[in-house]
Amino acid sequence: MQVTRVVDSRTRRRQLQMKTGVGLNEEEFDRGVDEGALGHVGLMESAALAALGVGLEVDEVDESIDPVEADEDMQGDGFTVPKGGIVGIKQVARAFHEGKEVALLDLTIALGAPQPRDEIELIGDPGIKVLIPGGTPGDKATVWTVVHAAPLVQGSEPGLISVLDLPAGR
Repeated sequence: MQVTRVVDSRTRRRQLQMKTGVGLNEEEFDRGVDEGALGHVGLMESAALAALGVGLEVDEVDESIDPVEADEDMQGDGFTVPKGGIVGIKQVARAFHEGKEVALLDLTIALGAPQPRDEIELIGDPGIKVLIPGGTPGDKATVWTVVHAAPLVQGSEPGLISVLDLPAGR
């Protein structure tokens, strides 16, 4: 399974631009990653959850977080990032079973990121590939998920419920 998400953060809120390191120098970016202030929280867990959701076992996950540099001067929300400056983040999470990669989540969020999209590919026979040009706005998708999950968890037993516990297709 491979999931690619590319987000042009020029179209998103300033908080997202800041969370992805826009305008920082390399030292500041590295410190932000080390402190957990930069990047998508929970991407490794999402890789494991996605694999489990399609029936794949997971025994290890890893993650890399790297800066995206500007190919030219870029305009942010009230600021300019010069060519070579940091305009975003590339974060990759991978899930493994017995040393074999079973899920890859590849996330790029950057000012001017080319070909914004959400792309999901399930590799197999038959394989499935879904492409959403422009991608799905994260804030709206999160709200949609919470609102539509509420009736499904109503009346559930107390305790932690994950998306894997919810009925599909409702």
